[in-house]
Formats: sequence, structure tokens, C-alpha cells
Amino acid sequence: MDLLVRTGDGLVFGMRENDLAAGYWFVPGARVKNRETRTEAVHRVAEDELGADVQIVESLGAYEHIYDTADIEGVDGKHYLANGYVVEATTGEFETDN
Repeated sequence: MDLLVRTGDGLVFGMRENDLAAGYWFVPGARVKNRETRTEAVHRVAEDELGADVQIVESLGAYEHIYDTADIEGVDGKHYLANGYVVEATTGEFETDN
């Protein structure tokens, strides 16, 4: 689940700290948990990752990420599908970097 978060100041990105994209700017995201709907996941990810409430504006559908390496020993590469959503932040404070 990946979120393209819009605020009055622009879009929200975070610097990844964990592999596989450590050191790159990325949109907030996380896995969908067992028995969790996609809508529930959107709101949980916004709260967990950003401390914000959001309103869903648009579903971007599914897309894929393919990496040459994996974070699991003995596995050659990683391929996963993500569902993307455009959301508007209704609460939360965000740093700006102009």
C-alpha cells in the first residue's frame, strides 16, 4: 500500500532508511495486514507513518516494484505489487524542504 499524500504545501515524501531503497525519497507505505481492507490500510498507514488522518481522493490501481536484491538470504531479487492511493491530509504537521 503506497500513499501519494497531498497537503496545502505539496506532496509528502520520506527518506527510506531500510533496504531495499535505503537513502532514496519514497512515498509512505506499508503492507496490508491480514483481514484488513485496503481502505483500512490506507488510514492505518497514514496514522502509523505520518501521524495524520487522510481522505482518499483516488485509487491509482496496482503497480509493481522489482529489485535485483532481496532482504532475505538466499533469495535472488524481490518483486511485489503495490496498490497506490492519492490522499489529502486532513490532520498532521509536515516539514517542508523547499
